[in-house]
Amino acid sequence: MGDQSFTFKQFTVYQQGCAMKVGTDGTLLGAWAKSNTDNPQSILDIGTGTGLIALMMAQRFQGAQVTAIDIDSDACIQARQNVMLSPYCRRIEVLNYSLQQFASEHTGVFDIIVCNPPFFSNSLTCPDAQKTIARHTVTLTFRDLCIHTGHLLKEDGAFSVIIPIERKNDMIHEAAFAGMLLQSACSIKTSPRKQPKRVLMSFCKHREYAEDNMESTITIGDAHYKHLTSPYYLT
Repeated sequence: MGDQSFTFKQFTVYQQGCAMKVGTDGTLLGAWAKSNTDNPQSILDIGTGTGLIALMMAQRFQGAQVTAIDIDSDACIQARQNVMLSPYCRRIEVLNYSLQQFASEHTGVFDIIVCNPPFFSNSLTCPDAQKTIARHTVTLTFRDLCIHTGHLLKEDGAFSVIIPIERKNDMIHEAAFAGMLLQSACSIKTSPRKQPKRVLMSFCKHREYAEDNMESTITIGDAHYKHLTSPYYLT
């Protein structure tokens, strides 16, 4: 990977205009995010940044239209460029919206919602305003994220996120406050002997989709990780 681009099997992500660069978190979420229907038609990517996760979702779900939103206008410009250069340019729309603004104009329309959210809530903010918005919960708290996602998600929809594992219970609490149940969770380790640093989580509105409540673990580089990311990463 160079500083300015990251080449995947079916698309290239240019990232010079974005505060948050391509990383393992986004790639894992794009590869893992859940669907409760066999052929989802509508997907929302909240805080799209480079457009990476939107592009991955378009690759995974060939019949879906993907809406990608971001509060950062520079990120939207970069994401649109990446989309236009991809095979999925007719199925992805990038909009310069905050989630709050977008949710005020839409309701219950998405089969899948994905978000790699800002999660630093008690740390010093960055002098770079663009990075502060991308990294910190100053403009999008977990409560806001869950309430608006619950408003936008179809009754049989699935909402997937990746967050630091120490904030897992916070997300479960806020999702429950918004009427969503934990459907599955996957802890992410950087090595077998280390404790997990991140957790992938999916939520749903109805208990029938949460009955299994699957818990699993992935270690970066293990067979599960390679299987999950092999459709995207160049070998």
